[in-house]
Amino acid sequence: MKTKQAKSGLKTIPKPLMDTLEELRQSLLELQRALLLTERDTYERVYGPISSTNELIDLALNDPWFTWLLPISRLAVRLDEVMTGERNCGQDEVLALLAQAQILLSPSAKGEGFERSYYDALQRDASAAMAHSHIHKLCTLAIAA
Repeated sequence: MKTKQAKSGLKTIPKPLMDTLEELRQSLLELQRALLLTERDTYERVYGPISSTNELIDLALNDPWFTWLLPISRLAVRLDEVMTGERNCGQDEVLALLAQAQILLSPSAKGEGFERSYYDALQRDASAAMAHSHIHKLCTLAIAA
């Protein structure tokens, strides 16, 4: 089985798992974009139009309305660090990261904070729900393999 070596050369990740990480990264970016856009729509209904992409980015980074999205951004950064070799991980650490992603991305109608906001957003946006479903499937299959 081929492996891809991290930049430091200390640990390796099997190529099929790296391929899964790449697909997961793409799906996570799609999810993040869909969630940001659905939150923008909701925000605009309450506060009025957001005038530019720069304003949306500023709001996403600084406005409490959007703070619930930050754990997804942190997950994307951690995933990028693994894929670029900045975070030296082996297969076990990658599988643990996938399990953490599954836990994080667990919506709940009865939950609080992130899990409730995530649930509500998935109910509002079909593309977010589809990306969520794909991410869940990827993580489940990779962990079970």
